[in-house]
Parts: sequence; C-alpha cells; structure tokens
Amino acid sequence: MQSPQTDALTNAASVSFSSSTTQLNAQPKVNLTITNHGTAKISSINYTYEINGISQTGYRTFSTALPALFDQTAKFDITLPKMTVKGSRTLTVTINKVNNQANEDKAPAETHYIAVYSEIPKKRTLIEEYTGTWCGWCPIGFAAMEMLDKAFKEDFIGVAYHKNDPMAFTTDYSIPVGGFPIASLDRIENSLSPYKGKSSSGFGMKNLLEEKNKMFTPLSIKVEAYFEDEAQTIIQTRSTSSTPVDLKEAKFQVSYILVANGLTEAGDPYHQGKWAQHNNLKGNSKTYPEEDFKPFTSGDSFVKGLTFNFVACARSSKHGIAGSLPTEMTADVDYTHDYRFKLAMAKNAAGYEIYQDKNKLEVVAFIINSETKKVVNACKTKVQSYPVHTGVTDITTAANETPVAYYSVDGKRLNAPQQGMNIVRLSNGTSRKIFIK
Repeated sequence: MQSPQTDALTNAASVSFSSSTTQLNAQPKVNLTITNHGTAKISSINYTYEINGISQTGYRTFSTALPALFDQTAKFDITLPKMTVKGSRTLTVTINKVNNQANEDKAPAETHYIAVYSEIPKKRTLIEEYTGTWCGWCPIGFAAMEMLDKAFKEDFIGVAYHKNDPMAFTTDYSIPVGGFPIASLDRIENSLSPYKGKSSSGFGMKNLLEEKNKMFTPLSIKVEAYFEDEAQTIIQTRSTSSTPVDLKEAKFQVSYILVANGLTEAGDPYHQGKWAQHNNLKGNSKTYPEEDFKPFTSGDSFVKGLTFNFVACARSSKHGIAGSLPTEMTADVDYTHDYRFKLAMAKNAAGYEIYQDKNKLEVVAFIINSETKKVVNACKTKVQSYPVHTGVTDITTAANETPVAYYSVDGKRLNAPQQGMNIVRLSNGTSRKIFIK
C-alpha cells in the first residue's frame, strides 16, 4: 500500500490485487482493491487492463463514494477474456481517471501473474478427529463430524481415531495428541475443537473447512477400491495423482486409511462393552443448539444406541509410503499407485475386527509432503464388492471419459496399461498420459 504523499492530491487512487490461478478456457474474475490517496471522495474510476496482448477499458461507479480520507478502500471484480493458452500470463491494471479527472496517483498501476492450468486440482482437506467412548466431552466431535459430513458430502474427508474402546486400532498417532476430543486439519493445524474450530463459539469448524477447501493445491488425487477376492478378505486400492505444473525434487507420498461406518453395540458379535458414550453435554443446548447434539444435550451421563461412522480401522503407514510418487512429476500426467489392505489388519487391541459390515467400508487416500508431514490433498471412495471388478485396469475418469484404447509412448497399441508411461484414449475423443509404477 502506498505511503502518504507529501503533495496534497485531489483525485488520486491506486489499485491492488493478487496473483491467482485459473483453468484453461475459463474467464477468470479478478478482485481489485481501490485505495483513495486524494482529498476528494471517489464516486467513479476509469481503468484499463492488459493481458495476453489484449487491452480493455472499463468504467466503475460506486453507489457509496469512498470517503475523502487517505487509505479508504473499495472492492470490485473484473472478468478477463477466455484463457486459451496454458502458462503464466501477466496482468496489468491501471486506474486512468478518478471522478472523470486524470488520476494524480504516482503509482496508478499494478502488475501480477495469472497462472493458467489445464485443470485446477480440487482441494479436499483431511480432518482427523481423536475420540473415545470413555471421554465425556467427545460427543462434541461425534456430532460435529456428522454435521460436517452432511454439509460437505463428498468433499468431507473425515477420519475418527478412537482410544480405549472397541473401535481403537492404534495409539501411535500421526500428530501429538494431548487431550480428547481434538481435531486436526491436514496434520498442520492441530489441537482444534472439532465443532468450534478456531472460533470461541458456534460451528466454526464448518467455516474453517470451507476456507481450507478453497485454497490452491499443487496436486490432485482420486482413488478406487474393491475386494479382489470372493471371500472379501483383501481390498485392492489404486490412487491416481496429477499436477498442473512440472514439479522438480518433489517430496510427496501417498497414504491410505481404511474407514468403517455404521458401527453399533448391537452389531458387535463379541459383546465387548464400552459402547455407551460418556456424556458431559447434558443441559448445554444453548452452547450446542444443533439437532445432532440433541441426543447428548437432552441425554443422560451415558448415551447408548449410537451409530459410529468415519472410524479408522487400518492404515497403509503412519505418514506416507516411500516411493509412491516420483521426485519429478510432469504436468498433466496421471501417476498411479496400488496398495492392498488385508482385512486381518483391521482389528482392535483385543484382536477383534473393528468393522461390522463390509458394505460400509471406505478408503481415504491422501498426498502428504514427506518433509513437512502436511497433507496437501485427500479423497475417499466406497469399497466396491468383488463382482463389480475383475482387476484394476481402468483409469478413474468422468462418466463421459471411458478409456477405449491404451498406447505406449511410441504409439504401439496395448491390451492394457503397462508399467511406466502410457497414453490412454478416452471415449470423448481426448487423450491423457498416465504413469503406472
């Protein structure tokens, strides 16, 4: 922001904005901030922007004039032309006139970059909750996770780690856990309230998750999973990761968590006990007014008959799998990685299966920075039954992008994808590169 000028200016304004990303063939919006550096109110501005060799002019009026005070601001959007070429584009915005008079500001223009990608990765934040039925305040996490699932649907990537109850499979957590309940976002923002997030009251976690999911991430990930045997003892999992930019010396790894849903005391064949949720929320409906809290705010000191979801019951590794992604990644290439879960892994400390219904199993896949241990993106999928698949050979795509042919990099047609680089032709006429380890 410009510092006060020694000369008294009348009609003067600067413009500021940030570098941003957009998708190929999109018409991106850029948010501009206008700052008054003069002694007059600002009712209108004339501006020019230049990008890709194209220059456009515009005129903007303000229904409420900027006050005649230094550093008063107003915001508005401009829509740029369609971005038809990938790469970094320079955008310059200039305020030419203020109140229909020549702009007196000494810095009337600003320049930043617009990065144009073939596809912008969809960011999904991994939220991990730490809980237990013995914990009287853990109903906060129980209700909050259900509410987040309803709010975000497929964009909710939630995992609940239990301790000292029939749903606990490990206490070797990926982050330090000093108390219960707590929640972690992408393993970088830890010790959060599963309900309040960073707020002092209310459902702050919902707003926090919305903010995190809007952030740019350099990697996309999707996953498919199915039982590979009729006995349904092994789950075959394949993740597909890609980046919109070339990455050198990349330090990313893939990891997987097996999640069980629909767990109940009635469904426990071993009658282990400890299913009743200890409850300290009785009478706290003002603090926790939502419907999902009613079993607790109106309940007794122990609440029975609950259905537990998002329960972690096995994982591929504490952090990431070494070698699951290459250190050099090429833009717009799909990198696949396979992992097998043996259901024999999904047991609690007593040696009993944590899951109760194999039709309610999900796999969460995520990409983690192997140095910082920060999760950069995540996704989930329902585990499909054995008859649905006979092998992981298909590439996960949209419904109108069914693979119809595979080729080697030298153009030879293949019966199926091979190890290394492949080219897949899709039913919509386009082609994609995939890399299979």
